[in-house]
Amino acid sequence: MKKNYVVRHLGEVTNYKVDNCQGGEGSIFVSQILGYDALLPMEGFPEDSESFHFVHLTTLPKGASVGEHFHADNEEFYLVIKGRGEMTVDGDKFVMEQGSIGLIKNGRAHAMKNIGDDELLMVVVEVEKKKTGVREGV
Repeated sequence: MKKNYVVRHLGEVTNYKVDNCQGGEGSIFVSQILGYDALLPMEGFPEDSESFHFVHLTTLPKGASVGEHFHADNEEFYLVIKGRGEMTVDGDKFVMEQGSIGLIKNGRAHAMKNIGDDELLMVVVEVEKKKTGVREGV
């Protein structure tokens, strides 16, 4: 019988080194704790969800960045846990610090750079863009 829930602990997944992510500078580290991101060289869990593409715990060391890119038919958010970063969305720049969240809407160009003196730790979540725009059951 298929379970109707997923429980996974950070210690159960691998923290992968990703060099020059999306054409960015340096190396970042990604723990894929839910779902699957086919663009990254790591194992994942594609059977986890029909709506969530992935949930990552992502670390950008000092000076590292994720290069400018966009996604089709999904939305993505970055929640900063610690550190200081600069998020660029369609050319607009925003300083992101602990507790900051940035929602990237469908098709928007975006990038993230660590501009702090310490590592930048974020939760990154990508979800499927609903075609109807209406939540079911509400």
